[in-house]
Amino acid sequence: MRSPKLGLALVFPLLVAFAPACSPTPQAVVVDDDAGAADGGTPDDAGDDATPGTDSGPAVDAGPPSDFETVNGISAGRAYVAYVPKKPSSASLPLVFVLHGDGGSGPSMHSYFPFEKTTKNDAIVVFPSGKNGGSWELYAAPPAGDYPYFDAMFTDFQAKYNTDPKRIFFVGWSQGGFYSNQFSCWRSKKVRAIVSIAGGAPDSGQANYNGPKWPNGSFKCDSGQGPVPIMAIHGTADNTVDPGSGEYSAAYWAAINGCKDTRSAAPAAFSPCELHDNCPAGKEAFFCPVAGGGHGIWNGSAAVGWKFLQTFQ
Repeated sequence: MRSPKLGLALVFPLLVAFAPACSPTPQAVVVDDDAGAADGGTPDDAGDDATPGTDSGPAVDAGPPSDFETVNGISAGRAYVAYVPKKPSSASLPLVFVLHGDGGSGPSMHSYFPFEKTTKNDAIVVFPSGKNGGSWELYAAPPAGDYPYFDAMFTDFQAKYNTDPKRIFFVGWSQGGFYSNQFSCWRSKKVRAIVSIAGGAPDSGQANYNGPKWPNGSFKCDSGQGPVPIMAIHGTADNTVDPGSGEYSAAYWAAINGCKDTRSAAPAAFSPCELHDNCPAGKEAFFCPVAGGGHGIWNGSAAVGWKFLQTFQ
């Protein structure tokens, strides 16, 4: 697999219905890395996502805006917007980064995926912004690319808000999902778990890559790469990023985490997800196929994603 097909995606990811579905054996998916417009372009699957079904997933119980302090900050010379609970549930909260798709920004991502309304008083939620027109530097290795930006935010939030360094989470949609995987590949000792929505697995970005690989042949960031739990959510009718890309991202981490390559239905609380079998405790790998869903963000993503992240204490 090379890079995400970021062609003609939704400007505002719409909410879609789901039904549980079982999926075939995960496979790497090769997609065109030069295809179409950025994630801010015209939707190519609007017919799939334009109208939510009758069973449109768990509702978000939105708290009043006054529950949060809105922080418009700058780290390493780049802006972000964060939502800090005014009445935190503990003295040291987890730090959750929510990443937009290609061509987006932190504020635009917040406008259609206000994740803090689900986490409430239990997390600090940060919406960072990519540079150069709203893109994440997928294939830059640290210390280049976006790594100094995130490292500065880690330091700034821990210094000001005493965030829990053992509970740093990434949630990303489309290119943001790809980058959540990529960042975690290089910084597996820093990121506790990720939720990838319509994204894909880490990759070298090179057509003829000859660098480090895992025994199964998959890309390995460096000798220090370790396990990262993942929940990969993907619409089965996504015409922008192939559903197999999300499935493969779950399989990629399952292998590293020590899970089997087979999957079984997850507990009902995580429906419609499937869980890789025999994962060690705290190293779970979920694949969540959203039946009939396109490239938009399924409106159950926040609820099931946060339920997953809350298992890490």
